[in-house]
Amino acid sequence: MQGQVVGLESQLSDLRFNVGNVVDELHLSKECLAAADAEIAKLESDVSGLLEKQTFLEDQIKRSDAEKMEMKSNEVKLEAEINALKTGLASRDERIEALNKDFDKHKLRYDMLMAERDGVCAEVDNLKAEMRARDIQIKQMEEQQPDGLQADRACV
Repeated sequence: MQGQVVGLESQLSDLRFNVGNVVDELHLSKECLAAADAEIAKLESDVSGLLEKQTFLEDQIKRSDAEKMEMKSNEVKLEAEINALKTGLASRDERIEALNKDFDKHKLRYDMLMAERDGVCAEVDNLKAEMRARDIQIKQMEEQQPDGLQADRACV
């Protein structure tokens, strides 16, 4: 029986040792679990921050896409306006060219009329000179005539 007691004591000692080891392992496991919980909380916080950042970036992408669409719309409007202005300029150029041609015709007509007027003025000047010359000639002839003819002429 004493052998049994010694065996049981030995077994009890082994069990106590094993319980101590299990308690130590339990404490170590609790520490590991606490560290894992802290790491999980940190990761959850990081995930939450990343989700917020993702939401912010998605909103930014939506705004950028909306701005891009608006800019595209403005570009189309401006291109249409540019084309309308180009058409207007082409039309004005055609009208200006037609007006310039018409002006050139009128200027040519004016120049021709001025040349004709100058010719007429020269002809009038020649006729006036001829008339003066004839008047002088008539006066000279009258002066050379006897007085009797001048009196007859005065009566007429």
